[in-house]
Amino acid sequence: MADLAEVRIGSRALKRVFASHGYHRRVTRVKPFLTAATKSKRQAWGEKYQDWAVEDWQDVIWSDECAFSVGNKPGTVWVTRRPGEEYLEDCLVPKFPRLTTVMVWGAIYRDLKGPLVIWDTAN
Repeated sequence: MADLAEVRIGSRALKRVFASHGYHRRVTRVKPFLTAATKSKRQAWGEKYQDWAVEDWQDVIWSDECAFSVGNKPGTVWVTRRPGEEYLEDCLVPKFPRLTTVMVWGAIYRDLKGPLVIWDTAN
């Protein structure tokens, strides 16, 4: 059995070694948490409609909602990764649903905008 030599390396030298292999410190991306079942459903949806023409999509009403949590700012999370790896599971911080105070909903259809609906969920 060989003796292991003690190696001392400074943080700047370590950063240079990682950088030489393409790794850099980056703030993690935040995205909604998706289960395997949800990912599978999204894949199936995309495959079902992949051949739609622009004219088909013009007849779709698009809507979305957003919830705002007041006074709850998480700390910054850092990850060491290579360029192009920002959406790998190990390089993400999942965004879980949580109690909120305000919710906003809106919709668009072709060149028309629907009303912006705001709910105060505290009531």
